[in-house]
Amino acid sequence: MRRVRIALLLLLAACQGEKGTGPELASRIEVSPGEVTLLAAGATQRFSAQAEDGNGSTVPGVSVTWRSSNAAVLRVDATGLATAVAEGDAAVIAQSGGASGQADVTVDIPTCVQPQLVQLSPGQMLVSDPPASASCALTLPAGNAGDRYRVAIVRLTSAVDAGSTTATLTLAPRGGVVADAPPRILAPALAPLFGPREAALLERSAAVADETARAHLRLRAAEEELLRRVGPLRPSVPRLLASPDGPMKVSPSQRTFSARTSSETSCTAKPAVNGVLVAQNSDIAVYQESAQAQAKPLAAAHVQRLLDFFTRFGRSTIESHFGAIPDRDRNGQVVVFATLFDSTSVSVSVAAFVWGGDQLAKVSCPASNEMELVYFNSDLINLMGSGNYQALETLVHEVKHVVSFNQRITGVSFSLHPAWMEEGTAEIAGEVASRRAWAAAVPAGPPENGVVTRQSFAASGSKFTPENYGVGLRIFRTVQYLSTQPNAVVAAPPSGYSIYGSGWHF
Repeated sequence: MRRVRIALLLLLAACQGEKGTGPELASRIEVSPGEVTLLAAGATQRFSAQAEDGNGSTVPGVSVTWRSSNAAVLRVDATGLATAVAEGDAAVIAQSGGASGQADVTVDIPTCVQPQLVQLSPGQMLVSDPPASASCALTLPAGNAGDRYRVAIVRLTSAVDAGSTTATLTLAPRGGVVADAPPRILAPALAPLFGPREAALLERSAAVADETARAHLRLRAAEEELLRRVGPLRPSVPRLLASPDGPMKVSPSQRTFSARTSSETSCTAKPAVNGVLVAQNSDIAVYQESAQAQAKPLAAAHVQRLLDFFTRFGRSTIESHFGAIPDRDRNGQVVVFATLFDSTSVSVSVAAFVWGGDQLAKVSCPASNEMELVYFNSDLINLMGSGNYQALETLVHEVKHVVSFNQRITGVSFSLHPAWMEEGTAEIAGEVASRRAWAAAVPAGPPENGVVTRQSFAASGSKFTPENYGVGLRIFRTVQYLSTQPNAVVAAPPSGYSIYGSGWHF
């Protein structure tokens, strides 16, 4: 019996021994921190290890050994202190018996001595050329919780179809750990800003604007070719419109025009057509093609609104930002020739256009009208009767083109702007004029440089007014633009996103 008792005691002791602690019971080793980037040779990081059993419970009292998977990149001592040696990737490995764990370390030693730190307030932007060295790329500060940046590659070209180029933008964290994005909280959907009637007006205006953009790109390219063919022009002192406070020169009741369409971009002489004066002021004289004036006359009230808008807000916008309005023919006015353009569909046509050749002498361009001339769609003017005021900011856009071409041929500038810049700045001119008009309206809209919200339109009584229509159209086209390509500014009207009326807001 004594021998049996001893055997049972030994068996009991052995069973109790299996409940003890020791390296043989650790199933895995958790190494912290799990991911680190070191930015200089000699930089250090201390790691810690925690042993766990198969159930994930901590196993105390376990000793580990430390080593590096690549000593040429990273050294690790017996205490878990890692030291960067050279650029590369390595793992810090902790081991105890058959259990092990590791942390991933990247040694990234910048070659850039003074990296450019981006310091932006909300709403600000920075345009920068690609860095010559990837290690000297822009550095974004960590900022505050909730900060967001929009980063994009912008390709600028004056060619309409310049082919495609592949570019890659890489965003990489440095010196920190990227946390998981917080759960997305969906805000309740807002009611549409514009009702069905307003949306229908904007849809039509956007279609007209897109067709106009296509025509303008053709015209800008043809103007460049025309100037190359004409050759160097002798610089001259530009003739400018007189002060709006001076005496008004009265234009004749009828004029003859060398008519053209937006698709005609040559200097070949065109047939002459008659125009009758509809209305004028100190800045603008509006003529309508005589045959159309009989069948579909312009409403005098709408033409007067067009003249008043330009004189109050358009001229000051152009001259304060882009230069004085020329007067090559010494008539004291920019001439608007209203006619019905050929439509690509029943309801969509070009809004207006300027042909730079009209400012050249006939010896250089036989089809020139030798004046500051804007061809305007008479239908667009009459649409003001239905609440569509697109014509107002359109005239400002076109006169900005008149100014730019005159600056080129008088030597004020040495070359035409690329199409993306010329069209984009003309869009800005039209929008700024609308902002100025809205700020001066009764009731007053947002300040010219203030923030526009949905409440801004509600405060105007009826959502659309002659003053704010141009702004509403820009917002509408911006929504279209962002829904198709949120990170590009592209001069490609058929593609649904463009610098016209939208991309410059980006």
